[in-house]
Amino acid sequence: MPRTAEAGNGTYYNLWVGVNPERFRAGESGPFDGTFAWGGMGSWNPTTQRWTYLGGFVDGWLEIDRAGLAPGSPVSGRFRARVIQW
Repeated sequence: MPRTAEAGNGTYYNLWVGVNPERFRAGESGPFDGTFAWGGMGSWNPTTQRWTYLGGFVDGWLEIDRAGLAPGSPVSGRFRARVIQW
């Protein structure tokens, strides 16, 4: 579920989160361990045409409130994680 936000200087920040399909359902929660969930963030500068990988999510936790599978159905939840670059 990628999300993008534009900064005041025109740079775009992108977040992405993946969840194990067998665990993707409302009420599930788990760590960013590469098995339950994974994700990261990057930035895109349209002026320079440069994509920068900022890091992956670690030491965090993801909670799923709604887990719609049909196109357009709601997906919601929350997460907290550290971002590290490797």
